[in-house]
Amino acid sequence: KWKEEKKFFVVLNEFSKLMDKLRREKYDIAIDVQQLFKSGLILGLCGAKRKISMNIAREFSKHFANILYTLFSKILERGFLLLFPT
Repeated sequence: KWKEEKKFFVVLNEFSKLMDKLRREKYDIAIDVQQLFKSGLILGLCGAKRKISMNIAREFSKHFANILYTLFSKILERGFLLLFPT
């Protein structure tokens, strides 16, 4: 969508509407699982109190978070246990 100059403002308007929606929800926690610049930007602008990312995130996305975890963090270990119980 961004590549066509004529649609730039349309896409910008859509993004603005998305951010308004996210801010109205009043999230307590947001997690950037993709760890790319675009997902980090949404993380930074979403209005969540706790914004979580990995300290090894790519494309500067970790700079939008206020909580950074290492790969072997206890919270991630518990999360994986919930996803993949033994």
